Amino acid sequence: MSKKSHTTPTSGYEVITPDAAKVMMKLNTNNRAITDSRVAAYSEEMRSGKWQLTHEGIAFGADGTLYDGQHRLAAIVQANVPITLYVTRGLSPDARVVIN
Repeated sequence: MSKKSHTTPTSGYEVITPDAAKVMMKLNTNNRAITDSRVAAYSEEMRSGKWQLTHEGIAFGADGTLYDGQHRLAAIVQANVPITLYVTRGLSPDARVVIN
């Protein structure tokens, strides 16, 4: 049995501004294509104040790349409003294959 290196991710709620979301989107180097209709729907919820705070958010690998949350980040940019999201950093590369 091989021994895998393990990182301990850190997580917490953070306010993500449109400028911060733009920077984070630059770390989006290996995700599926963005669905414009999903971004538009999220953006409208954010702009209208109907966005709900949940456990879902954004996640980054230990190497800094964006693993999850590209639609939420793109919606923050489009809505041009700061939004609180749950942010996880430091995920193992192995985690990427099991993230929905």
